[in-house]
Amino acid sequence: MTDVNSPGEPVTTETTTYPDGSQTTRVAATRRGNGALWVVALIVIVAIAAIAFMVFSANHNPDQNAADASQAAGYQQGAAAQAQIDSLNASQQATAAQTALAQTQAAQTAATQQSAQAAIDASNRAAEAARRQADAAAARQAAQPPATPDDSSTPQ
Repeated sequence: MTDVNSPGEPVTTETTTYPDGSQTTRVAATRRGNGALWVVALIVIVAIAAIAFMVFSANHNPDQNAADASQAAGYQQGAAAQAQIDSLNASQQATAAQTALAQTQAAQTAATQQSAQAAIDASNRAAEAARRQADAAAARQAAQPPATPDDSSTPQ
């Protein structure tokens, strides 16, 4: 039999024996596939193309870089304006808090004054009631006849 395989390729020989005693020999060559090499090469080519595209687009787009710088400047101006607005809101809130504090203190002062006036009025009413009771007691005592030491010595 002639060798159809190139040197270095493995050859497999199979012998089959039948029940009648006859034999058949089969020779098979096993070839290695090169499919994995093609897949690796394709991945490498795609990776190199992607890297080249990114480098090219980063270096050859000055309009985009200027637009990015302009956009960054706009963001900074917007941030400064927002900071001013926030500062104004904070000062307005502080003013409102101070106004509320002053109103609370005024209300407390008014309540204290009203409480003090109510206490004075109650004290004056109590003193007036006590004076009236004292006057009534004095009038009752003046209306009674004077007490004598012995009631039996008076003429009948």
